[in-house]
Amino acid sequence: MKQTITWCVSKECTPWERIVLRGFARQMRSSGEDVRILDVGAGAWNEALPVEYWHALGQGERLAKILFSGRLWHFWGKLPPWSGVVALRARTVHTQWRTFDRWVGFPSVASQHQTRQAETYLPPLFDKQLLWNLEASLPSAGGEGPHVAVLAPSQRRWSPGCQEMLRERRRAALWIALGLPPDRESETLPVNDGLFVHWRERGGLLVLPAQPDAADSWLAAEAALLAVATVSEPSPFMDELLGRNGYVAVDLRGTSGVVSAWKEAVERGLGAEGRTVAARARHRIEEEFPPSRSLGALLALYNTLRGVEH
Repeated sequence: MKQTITWCVSKECTPWERIVLRGFARQMRSSGEDVRILDVGAGAWNEALPVEYWHALGQGERLAKILFSGRLWHFWGKLPPWSGVVALRARTVHTQWRTFDRWVGFPSVASQHQTRQAETYLPPLFDKQLLWNLEASLPSAGGEGPHVAVLAPSQRRWSPGCQEMLRERRRAALWIALGLPPDRESETLPVNDGLFVHWRERGGLLVLPAQPDAADSWLAAEAALLAVATVSEPSPFMDELLGRNGYVAVDLRGTSGVVSAWKEAVERGLGAEGRTVAARARHRIEEEFPPSRSLGALLALYNTLRGVEH
């Protein structure tokens, strides 16, 4: 067995971000790597993976993890306050993609648009088989589909015209909300594997009402693998993963006005064009981001660190 790699997953990670990490972990273990996962949050992994949850450990167990467990660590996302202690005694990799703070160890990012000089690019891994084989219960929200699923933009700025468009579709939209949905009269989809089961069984359309970031593009990629199209503003992150023709881009510079632009884009996404762009995105993801490419980049980074004396 090769040297154990300890993953520390940020509590801020969303289910669609954890799907990427779950895909990585499955591929890593299939390749013979010994990956042990420490989840600082409470996300479900639902895999035959060795996962421990920080909140379930006693004080002594936590201290032992920090001081003695593993010689190669990978921090995914925002750092826990004790990460610097681990870095004093172990080789560390740190991957950020949504919120950036200080780096611990070898810095890496998950989008080419975020690389500068020192960061290594690690392509995200999209496991189509994992998505299609999820065993979560089908949510009752919305009844029979397809429905428009709207990712609540949290504290980010709304795209011009999107709120007005959604007010007119209030009862036809389902919210994907990490906190309270902006519209409490509308139903919500579960923020867990049930979201993907909903798309797999009922289809629909994903709407990103804020300028998409890297994590939003991951959710859109996972939706495309389940034959669900995405509507959003043009975005370099979306272009990178799905391709410029792999989603319905809202033309906010048109003469019809921003509200009409959103209405037209949603109608296109719910029709034949939505099926076409989802198929294009799915093809691009499978061709440009195969699991073997993403796994190879991650293993190459680990092997580089293994060859360095600490």
